[in-house]
Amino acid sequence: MLSFLQKPSNSTDKSYVRVAYRQRLQEIADSTSYSSTASDGLPGAEAGQPDLQFFSRDSKAKVEETRSEPAVAAAGEVPKDGLSSGGAVTAAPVRPADGIDEFSTKLAQSLTECWSVVLKGLKCQFSLDRDRLQTALTNLDSLSGSVQGVAGALAPLSERADLLDRNYHELGPRLFDAEQRVATSQRGIERLDVELNEVSGICREMQERVRTQGEAIAALEGTLRNQAERIGTQVK
Repeated sequence: MLSFLQKPSNSTDKSYVRVAYRQRLQEIADSTSYSSTASDGLPGAEAGQPDLQFFSRDSKAKVEETRSEPAVAAAGEVPKDGLSSGGAVTAAPVRPADGIDEFSTKLAQSLTECWSVVLKGLKCQFSLDRDRLQTALTNLDSLSGSVQGVAGALAPLSERADLLDRNYHELGPRLFDAEQRVATSQRGIERLDVELNEVSGICREMQERVRTQGEAIAALEGTLRNQAERIGTQVK
């Protein structure tokens, strides 16, 4: 029903709505069997011209605008008056107000159908969004339950961590004392090592002296043995 609003390929954005409106008005006028001319015997009607007293004020203004507007049409373009006149200035034929009412009724029906389709689309979109929101809420509830389960599983670990922290604070001073004792023992061991080195030096000196004394004693024994042999020889 809105096919007359489809934009032709050779139309311009500036005059599209006006041209489409006049084309539709021309189609409705052509489909109306009533013709108001001088041949109808109507009072005040000139030959070949419509009698405007049967039209509404808006229709008269539209006809006057159509008459006063030049139809300048380039090659392949639709004239502004909606008629393919080939460059000639023509006036759109006018019909009684019944044609306007029929056009308005059809336009209202078309708009009603369009709004109905739009509302149905919005309703479907709202239903989809509502379903997605419900699914998201369900997933959120499941996630909340999972988080609560994880929190329950972490509670014993938190208690153990607190216990370890208390034990660390209690064992801290003891560990410090043990470290101090180890350091003191290390210093004592170092002193003992120095003393042992000194004792080793003394022992080496004593060994050297013993060796020297042993050699002296051996020499003295040899001397005494020689003297004893001499004395024995003299006695004989």
